[in-house]
Amino acid sequence: MKIPYLLAFPDISSQKKKTLEDMCDDLGVSRKSKSEELANAIWQELTNSDNQKEKLEKYSNLLLSTRGSVTWFETLDQTSLSGLKELLISDEYNPFEKRKEFSNTELNSTPKLFAASEISEDEYLLRFVFRSGSMPIYSMNGKEDIPRLTFATVYINEKENVMEVRASQTVTHKVAQEITKYLIDGGKEVKISKKDILDEYSDIGNFANALGGKFKEAIDVPEQGTDEMTDVQISAIASILKSIDKALYDDEYEDLQTALVEAQSSLIEEYPNFSFLGLVLTGLGKVNLGSSIKDLRESPLYESLSPYLNTKSGYIDYTIPVNGVETEGSIQVGLATKTINFSKNTTEEMISFVRNKVYNI
Repeated sequence: MKIPYLLAFPDISSQKKKTLEDMCDDLGVSRKSKSEELANAIWQELTNSDNQKEKLEKYSNLLLSTRGSVTWFETLDQTSLSGLKELLISDEYNPFEKRKEFSNTELNSTPKLFAASEISEDEYLLRFVFRSGSMPIYSMNGKEDIPRLTFATVYINEKENVMEVRASQTVTHKVAQEITKYLIDGGKEVKISKKDILDEYSDIGNFANALGGKFKEAIDVPEQGTDEMTDVQISAIASILKSIDKALYDDEYEDLQTALVEAQSSLIEEYPNFSFLGLVLTGLGKVNLGSSIKDLRESPLYESLSPYLNTKSGYIDYTIPVNGVETEGSIQVGLATKTINFSKNTTEEMISFVRNKVYNI
């Protein structure tokens, strides 16, 4: 099946308003003033006619690549994803040829495959749906709970052993396990784990270089190399900082000299292998560094602080051609969670470009 046949309503409602307006024009639907009204009108057309779905094929690079979290998995111990596509097809159901509809009563917390689309012989997209809680609906007669559904998109490349799950990081393992279940039930041994985003790179800066991008912002935590500091030591640091401020603005240097001398016994003698800057950062739980400079690495402040920080998350802007037009994308790289959040101008081309760098394809 083509991608427009794999859609759920959230895939339409999450599109930009301009895209929704263009879709209305292509479908012959009157434009509405609000995005929600546009999405509702488009969805009604799609559910009433398969011919209308064909008209949205031109948007295939947008429909399943809206903003959100992406997690990649790698196979372990020389196992592979080879043969998965054949195992997805049964005598009763072929997800590549027909979409399967589920009623709310048929769905539970286990992801169910309802459609698939082949990109090439080894590449394809899978759509899953499952229940994820409920939403209360109140009326004069009381309260009714309506199931809340979650939809997930999975990209598979059997040749390169790539499994990409586009869903909230809280449910990616659930979706990935459902895929490996097909292989295990088919008699194939498979082991997977989340892929380290920087597996092919030494740090996030090198990853930004591989993307040809700019490292815009970082969320860091201080290096942990000391025991918990005492109140006396914390007071000594605060005294130095206040004295520096006073010296800069009031031209009074006596307090600074006194603070430095007093700090020698409580700080330097206790932590001879640590710089003062490192000790200052140790007292902070999280450091959020941004810059008006195009690349954070060009900031003198970041250059001074970065040796004493562990980067947990970073933002990268990068540009690639999409349909011949240079387009800027933006991602947040979660090093601890091993996820990437696409937040700007997301398309299949944008995701594919980043994916190929993560796997070094």
